[in-house]
Amino acid sequence: PKVLLFDEPLSNLDAQLRHDMRIELADLHKRIGATSLFVTHDQVEALTLADRIMVLNHGKIEQFATPREIYHHPATVFVASFLGSPPMNILPVTGDGAVLRLSDGQVVSGSRLTGPYQLGIRPEHILVDEPRGGPTLMGQVRFREDLGSHFVLAVDVGGSTLRIATPLGAEVADRHELSLTFPQSRQHLFDAQTGQAIGVCAAHGIQKT
Repeated sequence: PKVLLFDEPLSNLDAQLRHDMRIELADLHKRIGATSLFVTHDQVEALTLADRIMVLNHGKIEQFATPREIYHHPATVFVASFLGSPPMNILPVTGDGAVLRLSDGQVVSGSRLTGPYQLGIRPEHILVDEPRGGPTLMGQVRFREDLGSHFVLAVDVGGSTLRIATPLGAEVADRHELSLTFPQSRQHLFDAQTGQAIGVCAAHGIQKT
């Protein structure tokens, strides 16, 4: 066949068999060379098997791009919060022409924008106790998940709960309060009303995506 259609073929399998079958399906695709249309709610399947991903939301195409483009440059808040485990953190921020602030007044980054926005940052891009020239935020730890290779922390900051994924092998002190830094090059801005991506925060304004 020139086209193969898959409708969530791995959804009822256990975790190990799903992993093995992803490899089998990837090998099948290379061997046959047919175009494959693969429907799935599992982001790991989408990211690992696809050359192109179409993210649908109530029948509307939110984004159609390569897995890497969708992960690192999401076009909307829906895409940003759909892909990733844990998904991208989304925070309401307000610009005053000089900085972006959270609802509790803490400064996230410098920006010439004014008005309300939504700021996104991936869990693995948040620095813990590592100030690198950017504003430092204080957060309260709610929960620690020890996954063996790394930790996933649930931290309350500015009225929102963030998920933070620590680097592989890194140890995080077991305490209630942490200082956090959001690297400016890793921050994403979205329109407060539409959820559409605006760009990546830069030191003196916005770099359009």
